[in-house]
Amino acid sequence: MAKSRGKRKRKKKTSGLYLSTMVIHRITDTMDLVSSIKVYREKLSARLAERYAPGLRPGEEVPDYALVLDLAVRDVRAAVQRLSDLDDEVAFARTDQVCRVEERARLVREQLYPRAVAVRSEIDLAFGRPQASWFHGMKGRTRRTGPSLEVQLRLAVRRLANLERPLPAPKNRYAVVDRDRWLRQLQPPYQELVALNRKIAAAKPVIVGLTLDKNAAMAAFDLSYRDALNLATATFTAAGLTGTPIKHIKPYYQRRRLSAQARKKRQARAAAAVPDQAATQAAPPAKDSDRVAVPIPMAEWLENNRRLVSG
Repeated sequence: MAKSRGKRKRKKKTSGLYLSTMVIHRITDTMDLVSSIKVYREKLSARLAERYAPGLRPGEEVPDYALVLDLAVRDVRAAVQRLSDLDDEVAFARTDQVCRVEERARLVREQLYPRAVAVRSEIDLAFGRPQASWFHGMKGRTRRTGPSLEVQLRLAVRRLANLERPLPAPKNRYAVVDRDRWLRQLQPPYQELVALNRKIAAAKPVIVGLTLDKNAAMAAFDLSYRDALNLATATFTAAGLTGTPIKHIKPYYQRRRLSAQARKKRQARAAAAVPDQAATQAAPPAKDSDRVAVPIPMAEWLENNRRLVSG
């Protein structure tokens, strides 16, 4: 008998800040690059000045190499800050959308659907199925989803609210025909459903636009980070600091490409060793998980960076 697996323990929340995984990787890359530049900034400037000072001509001065690196750091910080802000906006917009959808489902499940079934049954009982169907306009089963139920109840609410149009004569003389009570039961939750449907529909293009802005900000950050990393690597090499951590820094997209290449090599070796079982043994490509908690050092770094960028 196979042992039952225990429930997976949830990770403790380390801060109130949540970001998507791909943004966290880019923030980590920025922290590594900026910290390496800050640690060796003065030594880089001194060594470069010492190396290139003999080639100066009269009236020339040694360039401020430290300022160039500072400008690259500011550019990367600004890019990662914009990416982080847009990531938060996308998350907030999606969270609001999920809350609205859940609120709509709860409204339909707890209020509007039971009332619609009850009112429809009373109208069918009073006027007969054919004439009642013409009056309330509801065909087939009563819908359980918000958009479909709004369309299905639209005609019934309009005709109940139109007091100038009299109701047809009931076929069942024992049935209770109470137009006001039917309208009181349907109209308030129906109007609330219409408002929620409009908000949900209006939020969709906003979320799409924010997502496109975030993707553009991510591409802009990758370009800014790549240029800053290349500049820092060239500067470290020119200064003779080849054993520093800057040589081992690889951006997220490069690490992902290298891991994908390594995964393909492992799959190729597995396919060559056991061709029949290669498909089952091949690991699926890694996907970014949902938003995860940001560690406290990263959250503090983001707050400091936000002040640096805004100042």
